[in-house]
Amino acid sequence: MNTQNPKKRTFSPILTLDPIRIENYSFFNAQIKTLIKKYRHSTRNSKFLDEIFKDGEIDLNKCMLKDKIEKKDKINIGNVLTGYFEDKIIEHNERFIQKCKRIAQEKIENKKIQTDSPEKKLALKYRKIAFNDMKFIENNFNELNPLIEFSNPFLYMIYRFFSSKMSLKYDNQNKRKTIFYNELSFLETEFFDFIKKSVPNQRNVVQQYVELKYSNTDIFVESYNGRLLFAEIFVHLRCGQISDAIDLLNEFSEFFDSTASDLKNLIVSFYNGKKIPTSEHSKILKTKSDRFKILIYQILTENQKITDIIGTFNDFLWFRMLHATTATDLFSRHELKTNSDCEMITSLFCKKYKKTFEILLSKDYHPVELFFTLKKICFSLKIIEPFAELVFSILKQFTKQENKISLINMLDIEETTISDQKRASNKSSPNARTIANLLIESDNLDLANLKGDVCPIKPNIVNNLAEILHKKGDRTNLLRLYYLFDNDTKILEILNEYLTDLILKDKKEIQEHNDVINYFLSCSSSLEKDKMLLLVDLIHFSNNRDILTLKNCLLFDNPSRDLLPQLKPVISKLLPIITQAITEADDLPMAQTFSKLCNIIGIGERCRSMMGEQLIMML
Repeated sequence: MNTQNPKKRTFSPILTLDPIRIENYSFFNAQIKTLIKKYRHSTRNSKFLDEIFKDGEIDLNKCMLKDKIEKKDKINIGNVLTGYFEDKIIEHNERFIQKCKRIAQEKIENKKIQTDSPEKKLALKYRKIAFNDMKFIENNFNELNPLIEFSNPFLYMIYRFFSSKMSLKYDNQNKRKTIFYNELSFLETEFFDFIKKSVPNQRNVVQQYVELKYSNTDIFVESYNGRLLFAEIFVHLRCGQISDAIDLLNEFSEFFDSTASDLKNLIVSFYNGKKIPTSEHSKILKTKSDRFKILIYQILTENQKITDIIGTFNDFLWFRMLHATTATDLFSRHELKTNSDCEMITSLFCKKYKKTFEILLSKDYHPVELFFTLKKICFSLKIIEPFAELVFSILKQFTKQENKISLINMLDIEETTISDQKRASNKSSPNARTIANLLIESDNLDLANLKGDVCPIKPNIVNNLAEILHKKGDRTNLLRLYYLFDNDTKILEILNEYLTDLILKDKKEIQEHNDVINYFLSCSSSLEKDKMLLLVDLIHFSNNRDILTLKNCLLFDNPSRDLLPQLKPVISKLLPIITQAITEADDLPMAQTFSKLCNIIGIGERCRSMMGEQLIMML
């Protein structure tokens, strides 16, 4: 063992390097070999340090064993690269974990929105609207394009999108197929309209806009005869003017041949739906190129990196939609949903309409802007329910009844989500059912009909109202509805149904609708009225159970043969007590009459056996 003074002994520290970004592996290998050669006489192995610091004590003797350590373990490039790839795997895993966290957070937020929806709808129901705003809505609700001053730019953007109804002109150079063609065309047209308003005259609009917007003294912008040609190319692409961009490339072919000789072919290929290799963008990055030129190549090679030229939300949305292959791909981008307004536009353009309506109805937008924007969306898409919810939340604040009726009738539009064949087979439209449900929920059944010259609600809606009330067993509102429409036949049907239920459920008294029943008993004769008389007589008999009441019953006074089969469930229910009354009275004629009635009604053998031996013996 060496007994020299440890203080005089020295050893080289472990080799440490800052994290580096490897872009060229050949250059990286050369650097590693240089470092190996430079530190070949130094200790560089982690195992060496493990031995020195074993059990928390420093063994200084081992610090001097350089020769042995160097022979035992030497650095090789394979180990370094293995470590590099291990770090990459760890980095990829961390990104994956962050992505999972983000998805989980979004699901939690969506669940929270779903939970909060009833409260938000309740808030919508009791929303107070200023008198002047309510007056404007009532006076202009039927106008196609009323004059509205929007304070929210996102609502105004949606309103313009559905108001434009532009016939999309397909640029013969733009054959690129995308599911967002309409939305891209809208954003491009909007941008061109914007720059036209920004320039003094309407000649050479793009050139003037570039001269005003960007400086030709910028060190990252190439200027040719005072013109920023790459910037002009980008603005033409942003406006959807592909042909104009090609014309500009041809006009200044000398400049573009020397700076970007392949640009014209790349633009033509990209807008014909061909995929451009990313290497084209990489070549541009190696040189200090015009920043507009770099952005153009980013667009063509579908590079997702955003530059400062993409400055507004509309620019950003256009850039993302240009490369998106599916609506889900675009909607999943978290950066497009930084706030509720941006998320609303993104969900609308991705055709996630449920999310769009959810945001519209939950946020505190100006009522006039919300009303007419929602109307535009729902009438364009033929999805009426969200707008109908808003309508019925403010309907009671209308001052004129005829306006209420007109607005409700306006909601019953044809729905495009049902095929023509299905629509032909379905008599009731989904929109009419929605309106009918909301009429009941908002307690506005009195609007179903108004006397005088006012146009009533459409029959389609009324039929759905009746169907819903009938399924709910709400006879009171059904009677009220048919009374408004003077439909005595339907009223009698409902009353007869009620009386039949009383008998089948062993109820002994007419507890409801007594006044209405007495009124119709005094009216002119009809089959339904005769049925009502017969049912009332049978109810009286079921209470008294004597032969005299039975004899006075219309059942034994030549009733209509068409009416008798309708009484089968009632007679089957009362068969035992009728038989008992006839048997106790020993009335042979009534027994014979009742037996014939049972044959006409179609009572089965099981019911016949209930007539009893005595009645059979009488016959």
